[in-house]
Amino acid sequence: MFDSVRNWIGFNDPLEGRVNFVYLDQKGWVSTGIGNKLDETAQADSAPTDAERERSLAEARELRWLVNDDGAEATADQVAADWDALRRQFQVPFDGR
Repeated sequence: MFDSVRNWIGFNDPLEGRVNFVYLDQKGWVSTGIGNKLDETAQADSAPTDAERERSLAEARELRWLVNDDGAEATADQVAADWDALRRQFQVPFDGR
């Protein structure tokens, strides 16, 4: 890892925090880790198009997600359900997935 990246993590960690779950950031994008965006929605504060949702889910599926109940690896359907549930929390009307 480059020193500049290591230094950025040390600087950013107290500001962003570090989590092992998904959350909505201040612009309404699904994120994880230390502010890693997992949302390909083009406009902040807006609902995703079908294509943006699919690109976002493909990105989210690249990570290894665990199910809280038993620690098993989450299925693609579980990842999609959690991503959609977070987006529904956003105030902009969402198409009800």
